[in-house]
Amino acid sequence: MRVKRSVVLGVLLAAIAGAACRRPAESPDTLVVLADRDVQGLDPHTAGQVLETQSALANVYEGLVSFDHRMAMRPALAEGWTNPDERTWDFTIREGVKLHDRETLTEEDVIFSLERARSHPKSVLRVALANVTAISWLGPMRVRLTTKEPDSYLIARLRQVFVVSKRFVTTQGEAALATRSAGTGPYTVTGREEGTVLLSRHETYWGGPAAIARAVFVSGTLDGKSVDRFRTPRSRFALSVRIGTPTPAEYVEETAPGLGVLYLGFDLREGSPFAAPEVREAVTRAIDYGRLRKLAKGGDGVTPTQVVPPFVFGYSRSIGVAPQDGEAAKLLLGKRTFAVDLDLRALNAPFAPVLAESLEAVGIRARPLVHPEAEFFRKLEAGKSALYVLRFFCWTGDAQEILDEVIHSKDPARGLGEFNFSGAVDPVPGLDRMIEDARWELHPELRVEMLKEILARAMAARLVVPLLQERDALYLPPDVEWPLRADTMRLVAEARFRSPSGRR
Repeated sequence: MRVKRSVVLGVLLAAIAGAACRRPAESPDTLVVLADRDVQGLDPHTAGQVLETQSALANVYEGLVSFDHRMAMRPALAEGWTNPDERTWDFTIREGVKLHDRETLTEEDVIFSLERARSHPKSVLRVALANVTAISWLGPMRVRLTTKEPDSYLIARLRQVFVVSKRFVTTQGEAALATRSAGTGPYTVTGREEGTVLLSRHETYWGGPAAIARAVFVSGTLDGKSVDRFRTPRSRFALSVRIGTPTPAEYVEETAPGLGVLYLGFDLREGSPFAAPEVREAVTRAIDYGRLRKLAKGGDGVTPTQVVPPFVFGYSRSIGVAPQDGEAAKLLLGKRTFAVDLDLRALNAPFAPVLAESLEAVGIRARPLVHPEAEFFRKLEAGKSALYVLRFFCWTGDAQEILDEVIHSKDPARGLGEFNFSGAVDPVPGLDRMIEDARWELHPELRVEMLKEILARAMAARLVVPLLQERDALYLPPDVEWPLRADTMRLVAEARFRSPSGRR
């Protein structure tokens, strides 16, 4: 299979190069997107949810709803929806949508996809659908979702649940999703090998064909050998990598506030030094946030007041920045001094020295341990980390997501606390219940105030300590126009090649 994929990829690359030789160089048709990491897979229900994977998949697959540039919700494969009661969601599916296998989308594809995302043993979306008790047929192009409890932001989570062709998966087998696509998005997968995903325009896309014919997602840098084979007169390179990566002088730098917030998490169980609120407050005051900002992309980070950025629903402007005050931190610790391991993924290793030195200055000896990603999460899942660094992307655009997944006590049966590694149960008494009440509240005006109050309580208790909000960055050649999105996704259908005269 490895040989076959390489042969297919070689043929496709040759086609790109051949097309470049036959047409004028001033008419590019391929956008090569360079990223820090390879995708974790291309099955839209079982692939990991790291940014690079989500970004590539979002070019190929769609959910019932989607977000615009500022994360405002809009219809996608669902033309509309209603709530007959607080536990029922009825969707009307868009008609005439063509799948990549040339079949027409039906309600059966939607039901199949939702069931697969909910029940597949390797699904990364089971938590998103944990509250759904039934997915049923209402009639032609109509689907009903029934929930166990009222769920105000189920609709936002459905953005992540991509729809696939039932016929493709049942006839070709789910393994085929690793190298081919069976979605409805503006691009189809035409080649895949380690470090590379090739996409071609879906000519019968329901929203109209994209302006750019082909795209390539590659993990690497502009001066790396892995990208040499994609250099043709008709290709252009966009750099979706960390600021500081060498770029040609003529490239244009586009930056915007990022969606991800880096934070420090604690073991809050009895016996842990961090179970004491004054110790967590001391840690909060000890950190040198100014140095962390300088380590961000382009040295242009933001010290967050909470674990979501300002454009997320539920953000509270009443929460202030944690004060940096080493002397106050020492007073809070008193005579307590202790040593602890500071666990980080390799991705966050650059922040380790600042954190370790900040804590050392007030009497906490934090030894940085940098782990491969899988090993890092195994340690956290086993409850063996007392102090760790994580980054959370609130992809639903709703603070309920991080409250459910990071702040609420771990409750796998209900899909809650998936990324809560504190080991504690309701460390702020009643907070779990407040989080649940907010999810059940269907009136946006009431719910947003509930979310603000919960965030304020969680931040006041220092259940986690927000460290840094980095800026999203994209480097583009002068003839490529590609606006940044609040969700940091790289949707090639939103990019354009400018003509030599500057016109699109």
